[in-house]
Amino acid sequence: MQSTLLSLVLLLFGLSSVNSQTLKESLELAYQNSNLLKTSMVQEIIQNEAIFQRNINNRPPVSFSAGTDLSNRSNPNNSTHTGSLQLSSQYNLYDFGSNALGTEIAELQLQSLRLNREGIVQSIFLNTLQSFYQILRQQNLLELERNSLQALEARLEASRERFELGALTKTQLSLVEAQVAAAKGSIKSREGQLNIARESYFFAVGEYPNNLIAPQQLPEIPTNIDTAKELASTMNPSILQAKLAVLIAEKNLSKGITDAFKPPIKLQGSLSSNVDLRHQNSTRKNSYSIGLQYTIPILTWGKGKSGERALNAEIQSNRINLRQQALIVENQIINSWNQLYIAESLIDVLTEERDYSQLVLEGTIAEESLGAKTTLDVIDAEKDLLESNTNVIGALFDRDLAKYNLLYAIGLLTSEHLGLNLTP
Repeated sequence: MQSTLLSLVLLLFGLSSVNSQTLKESLELAYQNSNLLKTSMVQEIIQNEAIFQRNINNRPPVSFSAGTDLSNRSNPNNSTHTGSLQLSSQYNLYDFGSNALGTEIAELQLQSLRLNREGIVQSIFLNTLQSFYQILRQQNLLELERNSLQALEARLEASRERFELGALTKTQLSLVEAQVAAAKGSIKSREGQLNIARESYFFAVGEYPNNLIAPQQLPEIPTNIDTAKELASTMNPSILQAKLAVLIAEKNLSKGITDAFKPPIKLQGSLSSNVDLRHQNSTRKNSYSIGLQYTIPILTWGKGKSGERALNAEIQSNRINLRQQALIVENQIINSWNQLYIAESLIDVLTEERDYSQLVLEGTIAEESLGAKTTLDVIDAEKDLLESNTNVIGALFDRDLAKYNLLYAIGLLTSEHLGLNLTP
């Protein structure tokens, strides 16, 4: 069955779309209002600054110092008062690639943060979709219960008239009254469920819903499960993050070995000027120095090797996590695909059952007018129709949510694929 949820709503209840709020508008609101997303953006700014600071480290720092020294020995004539100025700098002339590795690691970490943000965005969209559809589900079920109550109240009024005429016993009338009371209780329950759904929507979107309407078109999904798995391996943010984590750990190992066993060759230089402040005509004494420094570790008591083993273990841990993430995503895809298959398989069957329930109700009402059926028989038929309509609505919503869950597992629940117009 290819009819959309909106078609069902319009056919059953004739709901108006005036001043309504679409799914796209809800998703855009959730994107704009998300504190998690704002936090991730700030983290990216921090990482960008870390990369900037690391790039600055490639340039030699220049330091300036100034000082004065007054000394008084036992003979005042031998006291001195001198002043000095000095410029100095130190530069890693050759670091065996350590700084380049550090910059590369920082840039990979920035990529990981961006993937994390993409994962957050898709989680925001999924939470919004679930709360959006839950409200639509509860609204439809509440409307069904209200329609059922109206029919039962009409039956109750007719039953009271028949009771006064003696055509109905007190027990039979009480049974009808019990059904009406039960229907009122069901409405209260549905209203409570709708309020819960509204609060969930507020938590996901940041605003309360305003006359939500179901989308008439859904985004495209892969044609088969193998294609879905293949796409997920290159698009799912959690898998891509796990792959980056392995690469970062490998880079950290290379940098750790370099730093531990291949310290940098440093170029040092200074320029200084000294003057005797007691004699105005004294000559300045200028000097400069330049040299190379290379420090070789001789005995570290196994610290370097221990660090290397720890970094190797981190690589293994990240590789295991990558395999686990791939299994999790594959399981999500399989479950979503099966949920979609179940929902689509049930829609036609449940719709046919609902049509038959409608025919049974109409036939029971006709037979009641002829005295072949009782009011309770009609009520039972109405309850069956209510249950059938409830099942159809549930299957339709389950189908749509299964599609969105599948897109989320693949990594396709993006603003581009959903056709959203988002501003950073």
